[in-house]
Amino acid sequence: MKTLTFTLILGFFLTNSLMAQEEQVVLKRVASTEVPVEVTSAIEEDFPDAVVDEIAIVPEDVYVNEWTVSSVRGKSNPNEEVHYYAIKLYGDRSHAEVVYDDKGDIVNYKEVITDEALPASIRNYIGENYNGWAFIKDKEVIKKTPKGEADMYTVTIRKDKKTKTLHFDGEGRPVK
Repeated sequence: MKTLTFTLILGFFLTNSLMAQEEQVVLKRVASTEVPVEVTSAIEEDFPDAVVDEIAIVPEDVYVNEWTVSSVRGKSNPNEEVHYYAIKLYGDRSHAEVVYDDKGDIVNYKEVITDEALPASIRNYIGENYNGWAFIKDKEVIKKTPKGEADMYTVTIRKDKKTKTLHFDGEGRPVK
């Protein structure tokens, strides 16, 4: 019994010491005056109606290692320090998280838009396959990464007491 207790206590301390070695990353929030003009100009051009909620500096090693984006390494000088700027924005029916490099180029982007007019292909599909069902809510998620772009729609419909959630790709084709 003493051996079991000792083993459990030893295991507890080893687990805690391993967990304590886990590195925490804290992003530095900054004022817009601390952000390069290239980034602030890009935000204004890319999202003219959005309100900037938060800006944080993300050092390159954290961005590349924590978010595993390897194709962003297009620097001309390997000793040059590059920062990324994580921006949170919101609008009337949308919110977004965008990561810009220090030149004002978007390297990662995700926007969620709710209750927007759906493409005709989605409306037609639902009308043909779910006659009599009512639209309850919809959401469009747009993502852009160095690997490409993706657009996805989620639509919730209801008939009587039944509710269904349907998913569509950016072209309006159903996704199972």
